[in-house]
Amino acid sequence: DLDAMSKIIQIKSDHEQGLALLTRTLIMGTFSKQFGPVTFCKKPPTTNDPKTDVAFLTFQNSADAEKAV
Repeated sequence: DLDAMSKIIQIKSDHEQGLALLTRTLIMGTFSKQFGPVTFCKKPPTTNDPKTDVAFLTFQNSADAEKAV
C-alpha cells in the first residue's frame, strides 16, 4: 500500500568527489536494502562541485524515509 504522504529525502555527500562515483541504481539499491523500498531516485548530473551534488529519494512509505533520515 503506497503511503501518499511518503516524504522525499535529499542525499548529499561529504566525500571529496561528492556523488560523482555513485549511480542512481546504486543509491536506490543501497537505501532499499538498509531502510526499505525506494520508489524513485532523481540524481542530476554531477556538477563537479561536491558541495552542490545532490540526489533525491522517495520511499514507498514514510516510516522508511524517517529511518533513512
